[in-house]
Amino acid sequence: MKLRKIFALTFLLFLVPAFVFAEDFKEISLDVSIDKKGIGEVKEVWKIDEDNEDYTERYKAINNLQGIKIEDFSVNALGRDFTELMPWNIDASFEDKAYRFGRIDKDEGVELTWGISEFSDNTYNLSYKINPLVVGLNDSDMLFFKFVGENFDPKPKNVQIKIKGFEPFKDVKMWGFGMEGEIHNVDGEILMTSSGYVDYATVMLKFPKGYFNTAYKIDKNFEDYANMAAKGSDWENREGEAYQKPMSFAEKSFLGGIAFAVVLVIYYLARAISLGFNKKKIQNRKDLPFLSDLEGEYFKDVPYHGPIEDLAFFISQSHLVMDDLVANYINSYILKWNLQGAIEFVEEGSNFSKNKIKIISVPKDMGPAEEELFEMISKANKLNDEEYMTAKDFKKYVKKNKSLMEDYYNEFEDKSIEALKAGGYLENYRYEKKFLFSKKTGTELRVTEKGKDLWENLIKFKNYLEEYGEDVAKEVDFNKWQEFLIYSSIFFLDEEFARGAENYPTYINNYALYNTHILASRNFSKTINKTYQDVTGYSSSGGGGSTSFGGGGGSFGGGGGGGR
Repeated sequence: MKLRKIFALTFLLFLVPAFVFAEDFKEISLDVSIDKKGIGEVKEVWKIDEDNEDYTERYKAINNLQGIKIEDFSVNALGRDFTELMPWNIDASFEDKAYRFGRIDKDEGVELTWGISEFSDNTYNLSYKINPLVVGLNDSDMLFFKFVGENFDPKPKNVQIKIKGFEPFKDVKMWGFGMEGEIHNVDGEILMTSSGYVDYATVMLKFPKGYFNTAYKIDKNFEDYANMAAKGSDWENREGEAYQKPMSFAEKSFLGGIAFAVVLVIYYLARAISLGFNKKKIQNRKDLPFLSDLEGEYFKDVPYHGPIEDLAFFISQSHLVMDDLVANYINSYILKWNLQGAIEFVEEGSNFSKNKIKIISVPKDMGPAEEELFEMISKANKLNDEEYMTAKDFKKYVKKNKSLMEDYYNEFEDKSIEALKAGGYLENYRYEKKFLFSKKTGTELRVTEKGKDLWENLIKFKNYLEEYGEDVAKEVDFNKWQEFLIYSSIFFLDEEFARGAENYPTYINNYALYNTHILASRNFSKTINKTYQDVTGYSSSGGGGSTSFGGGGGSFGGGGGGGR
């Protein structure tokens, strides 16, 4: 056994790349300020130990701008402001470029350039504007920008991106891509920081529609970009795979005994990752289709005949919904109760923005999670001892029953897992993992053959609702259409789907009635979710957390940079 361990470690030692000389790219940090017009002013800092005397300049390429402009570029380094030199000649000498900066404009992009000036441990301070950084979509405002491209050579060891607005951000959802790290809202400012390997750094932020007065409008919905961002992310292509951290420059640089010690650390780290088990991980995820695999395929009936909340885990894991799934479910419940006549709204403010809710009766056919929510709303209504309940009343209830609401959100997916197990769609799968000469037995989840059919039909069903939209009403009766409408609410397609109501003149005069139902339900469910976040500090999908190592496709910006 001892000889085998020595052999294994010796084998790993040969995997360490040979020592190479390269400049040490310590850090890129960006401080981004966005004004009311959505224009971003960027202060960017590069920290590099310059020791490659074949280079005369540094550059940053910003590509895929699609009409966005990079303006007012300047550089400060080595204790002085650099002087602009235009046109910029990349073949000029080291001396000609010293203490100067310029730019090279290209189709759909630009290269920001400056002279290295001194071979030392340099700090470069870049300043420029992105006009605009925020774009306006049909349903929201969005920032989706790759601030650090994937083609840097060498790649920076650390990245930090801070984004602040004309006022502290409150109603914002956030995602980060391209690196190991975290993204959070810290006192109204978005902060994304790396904690490990950096390939690139993309930030995606979703704001309420009209929050910025951006002049850049795009005839798309946020979900169009969210779907592109999910492809290739940890939530899709890389899901179910242990992340293997590439060797850093420091690890490549160790020799002899130091290298051997580093290899030991890598070995035990890789061993821990390879032999780890996650009770929510789907062991056979590779056997299940991704969204892109089923494009153009449809399932034209309700895919499940139990409580709709049972499907939450499959909807989450297949990435049918990237936004806060629990909030979407709450929206669907309130819409269902509204359609049943179990509740009614009294409008206050424009478009039901400050509406009141009145409970008429107990809704029919509720699942356990739906019933639990209804009980909380009923109790909040009783506390105020009024006929109608306001958002303020519900907030009082949440403050007094914080743990109940926390459990509701935190356990929503866990209860879905148990329901799917009970229905034969999921099962616990105990198996053995091996890593070199080590092995460990543990339990993860496995989707059954029955579950695979449900997984596929869910994706195909969403395809049907999304691509056929209001035309679905021409193929199903009114009761079935209303059932489809509840599903469309979970997928956040209800506003478009509701237009099909006009195909049922026997029941309603036009779709305006259903549009009112949706608007009132959505605003009240948003109030519930926002109240919970305010009181408990809840962080959901889009509410911050770990970044995804992959994904983020479809963004503006990107490119690369380095020396030449």
